[in-house]
Amino acid sequence: NLIEPREVIRDLGVMIDEKLNFECHINQQIAKASAISAKILRSFSFGTPEEYMALFNTYVSPVLLYCSEIYCPSLNSHSCLVLEGPLRRFTATAFQKCRVSYEAPGKTHSKIKLITGKLIEN
Repeated sequence: NLIEPREVIRDLGVMIDEKLNFECHINQQIAKASAISAKILRSFSFGTPEEYMALFNTYVSPVLLYCSEIYCPSLNSHSCLVLEGPLRRFTATAFQKCRVSYEAPGKTHSKIKLITGKLIEN
């Protein structure tokens, strides 16, 4: 019995391509996280962003961080920026729903710390 070659293989929930890249895994996790985030934002209505962030940290962060120790994106890499996308969209929408001003990350007076998902005051 021969093992047939494949372009992408899944092992313990992590997808790896034939060049040992994790891009397919990262894209799949981003799609899952975005879907969960959208469900949270549709299903709940809170008065403060902290309540939304608690749900994000409970249900979405584990999806984004699953096996991140294996592919270990560096802080300023493209993969890290892509992985932060669901958090950026989620926080912007949560702030908008709570009628709290929100400045996009990267500006000097950002109210969100993207790595931990916790609110900070400048």
